[in-house]
Amino acid sequence: MGIVLSLGSGLSGGGVEQPPYEVVETREGYTVRHYPPMIMAVAQANVGPDAEEKESELFWLLAGYIGVKGAPRNAQGRSVAMTAPVLTHVEGSGPAGLTRKSMAFILPRRFSRPEQAPAPTSPGVLIIAVPARTIAVERFSGTR
Repeated sequence: MGIVLSLGSGLSGGGVEQPPYEVVETREGYTVRHYPPMIMAVAQANVGPDAEEKESELFWLLAGYIGVKGAPRNAQGRSVAMTAPVLTHVEGSGPAGLTRKSMAFILPRRFSRPEQAPAPTSPGVLIIAVPARTIAVERFSGTR
């Protein structure tokens, strides 16, 4: 399993699109799920002691791409619906002992190939195709 999903409690309700999944296993504190292929908008950064600040920057970079506040920062200027969950992935030590952190927004199912999604205008946002995968999912209330 390569990604750990962190689900904020406020992200999964209110008609927000979520990708379909199959529960493989339930354990204390997390669930193992199998997800089909999907398209994601991803931002990454090397983080150190300012990890929370960088995480916020990654979130708002992606939020800007879909047009959460203001005009969408993509080549078509087209808003993209917010989906849930927001994914985070932490890799081991990177350069100078920093940790590599990724955050991703799953794009709505109408985008089945990366080229169907609006092209990001920020060099910090990538649109990628992710194959089907099995991942661990942790739920939390927004503050841990």
